[in-house]
Amino acid sequence: MLNCYDSFMKLYHRVLVLIVALEAASFISFLSPQASVWAFGVVAICAIVLTVRKLEYGVMLLFGELVIGSFGRELELSIGGFDISIRMVLWLVVLLVWAIQKKGVRNLFEFKKIPDTFFQSKLFKPYLVLVLVLGWGIVWGMIRGNGLGAVFSDTNNYLYFALIFPVYDVLRSQDALRRLGIVIALATGYLATKSIILFYIFSHELFRLQDSLYTWSRASHLAEITNVDPAAILSRVFMQSQIWLVFGFFVLLGVLYMSLRVERTREAKQSYHRNEDNHSKGLPKQVDKIATSFMGYHSLLAMTIGLLILSLTAIIASFSRSFWLAMVITFVVLVIVLFAVMRERLKTVGRFIALTAGTGVLAVGLVLVAMQFPIPAGNADADVIKNRAGKFTGEAAVSSRYAQIKPLLESIKIHPVLGSGFGTSVTYESQDPRVLKNNPDGQYTTTAFELGWLEMWLKIGLLGVGAYLYLFWRIFKLGLRQITCHPDRAYSRVEGSSRYLILGALAGLAAVALTHGVSPYLNHPLGIGIVMLVTVLVDYGKSPNSNSHI
Repeated sequence: MLNCYDSFMKLYHRVLVLIVALEAASFISFLSPQASVWAFGVVAICAIVLTVRKLEYGVMLLFGELVIGSFGRELELSIGGFDISIRMVLWLVVLLVWAIQKKGVRNLFEFKKIPDTFFQSKLFKPYLVLVLVLGWGIVWGMIRGNGLGAVFSDTNNYLYFALIFPVYDVLRSQDALRRLGIVIALATGYLATKSIILFYIFSHELFRLQDSLYTWSRASHLAEITNVDPAAILSRVFMQSQIWLVFGFFVLLGVLYMSLRVERTREAKQSYHRNEDNHSKGLPKQVDKIATSFMGYHSLLAMTIGLLILSLTAIIASFSRSFWLAMVITFVVLVIVLFAVMRERLKTVGRFIALTAGTGVLAVGLVLVAMQFPIPAGNADADVIKNRAGKFTGEAAVSSRYAQIKPLLESIKIHPVLGSGFGTSVTYESQDPRVLKNNPDGQYTTTAFELGWLEMWLKIGLLGVGAYLYLFWRIFKLGLRQITCHPDRAYSRVEGSSRYLILGALAGLAAVALTHGVSPYLNHPLGIGIVMLVTVLVDYGKSPNSNSHI
């Protein structure tokens, strides 16, 4: 257990140093554009060295950057008018290193025969179907005369799916999967803490820090910081990468429920009659390796609740109604699944609901404290959260979404089944001040839309929407099979209470899919990364390097 603790602390410190170093390099590049080339070069070289040394390090960097990087443009290098982001570098480096490691493979058919690759995954065919449909969207868009630049702008984010091959190869080891889990947990904790700190600064005009922080956040595309109430000094701090807080919240709920189940098992264990060899009769043969790791039950429960409160506080401070609505719906469905599908005990589910409600109350309390803390004095009213939650008209962002619905549906009618191809544009009337600044009449033509599912329908038709939903259906089907199978059966790879971790990940993916309806994520690396991670969680066999289960 001591070695596990030492390994955890070593990884913790290294990840924290890398995150702070990346943020510092980004801020220095903002303050001194002359230093941006050097900062980009140093970070890129470090990423290359680490990935070449061990591909797992590159995968860790990929997911860590996704969690904290929003659009992936914390560091950029402009060459000939083309901007290269640090996310592009990580994507290319991981793919190249993985491909070089497979250099002995002469052709695709030989590669498909290699064991433990994504080609053997139960989800390979659904991914292939989606890729073929995306390819159709590219070809059809160009045939219909959509500009090459517009087509590329629509499709370049989908290239992130290519990482499923190295990600699957690396994370087929359960030990690597656990280490990545630690990296993601630390990155989400950092993101939540940063969100809360920025929320406090912009709610109190702290030492005039808000001016430089706002400009840096906008220039690096890290956050959208806007005033919530014109009558109050209060700003929402919304970061696109906070979708990982939404996903992570439900994964943590899975860990929370797992902890409650472990506590119940421990209590039952103490009541068993012991034989003369001091062994408990009737105990399950398997020992839950997550919940009985170096932390111990109470430490795991405390850390889980702490991260839940931190994440939920940041989500509330984002004032994103898309997040709020998706999370409420998903939580209700999660509770129904616990009762109807997994046949959980009423007492355990009741405690789970009570603890979750308690974290929600504490999170709201922390947001109110941050708003009204008197150093320096703020003037925000506690009713602002209630007003925000109940207001679905009259704001520029909401009005723009409503304004997109009718024009999108009219354009969808042209090619409802096959779609109109990538690069298709639609004109609608926007009330967004940024649009009105350049277009006083409000008429705005664009190829990018907030209504994610409608955008997919427009460009790749019902065929494309169906392909994506088919992938989701296969992921959920496989995941539910894993978590509903009895752990002692040979075909179950999920050990004991650990199946609730997968349940939490499935719930998190569902929340992302719901959010995509009004804020596009599943056509962006932020959402695609979550899809790939859940894919690995629900579909992998025992690693040749590890004899453990999840």
